[in-house]
Amino acid sequence: GICHVNNAEFFHETSMARAFNDEELHGCEECHGIHDVAKTTLGMVGVGDESVCTACHDEGDDGYRVAEEMYGQLTALVSAQDSARVLAEEVHRIGMDDLDISYLQREVNQSLITARTLVHTFDPSKTGEITSAGIETARSAVALARAELEQFSFRRLGFGVATLFITILTVALFFKIREIESSKDS
Repeated sequence: GICHVNNAEFFHETSMARAFNDEELHGCEECHGIHDVAKTTLGMVGVGDESVCTACHDEGDDGYRVAEEMYGQLTALVSAQDSARVLAEEVHRIGMDDLDISYLQREVNQSLITARTLVHTFDPSKTGEITSAGIETARSAVALARAELEQFSFRRLGFGVATLFITILTVALFFKIREIESSKDS
């Protein structure tokens, strides 16, 4: 709670904090450990093998449902973020304008950080609001990246057509010059 003040404040405002107090459990330590605190992962939320939620919540209870829902929200945002990242990398690789895309990616990343912090509210409506906004931002980044990739394809096509036209013109000019030179010699 000293290093992660927002997480602690969110937690302390929940009914889970009150239940932990009644059982004389320390909120942070119960889910994150004491001295062997592992790096947090999305898997800690939800109902999978890495989940800390299933230590207290069983299938069918509200806590289980909330954990499952928040995990779904977070993974949907991560998936959208990954899609945007892959396309942004391609835009960058081909040398197209990726500045606005990178700003959107930063917003998406901030949404993920905020949503992971809001997990400590145990309120899927709060995490859902942030993850939904982040997904929309990621979709905007994907749309911009696709537009840049289409522009690149269009430019390549234009370059190819221009190169073909110049080549034909050069060949025609070559033959015209030869024709002029041969008529002078006669």
